Amino acid sequence: QQRMVEGLGQDNIFVGTAFGVKTGAISKVTVGENGVFVLAVSKLDKGEELKDLAQKQRELEATITGRTDYEIFNALKEMSDIEFHKSRID
Repeated sequence: QQRMVEGLGQDNIFVGTAFGVKTGAISKVTVGENGVFVLAVSKLDKGEELKDLAQKQRELEATITGRTDYEIFNALKEMSDIEFHKSRID
């Protein structure tokens, strides 16, 4: 599951830092993917517990599989010496 931050978008460094700061503590200055931030945690609300872990695992596997195919295709495109002339009319 991707972690989206309201007003910030996806920033894995921000989210990882947020999970590491204890209640009542302040993080050090951190450079994230979308900016520089300092976090102060005043309250921690636990999310709901997952009841069907097998379903969540299938969802994550599907997401990773799709992402893997996409990343492999882009890596092959970058490594190739193919010139793309689709819009060119002969």
